[in-house]
Amino acid sequence: MPDKKENRYKRLLEHIFFDKDFGAYKVGDDEVEFARADLERAADVLEIKLPNNPPDAIYSQRYRTSLPARIVETQPEGKE
Repeated sequence: MPDKKENRYKRLLEHIFFDKDFGAYKVGDDEVEFARADLERAADVLEIKLPNNPPDAIYSQRYRTSLPARIVETQPEGKE
């Protein structure tokens, strides 16, 4: 059974990464910068309850699980 928290985190990060209103990814970018406030805005847009510790969404994806597949597909060869 999928972890609801993980899915919520993935949905938040994927939305920030691809949504043009958040200064999203453009082909060739090496990184996509965003602020904590972007997590809050994305949660509002997606109607997702914001995690009690919003930075955990980033920590979780960096150290505990993989990024959403759509984001991984954008990484250039040899980069992670």
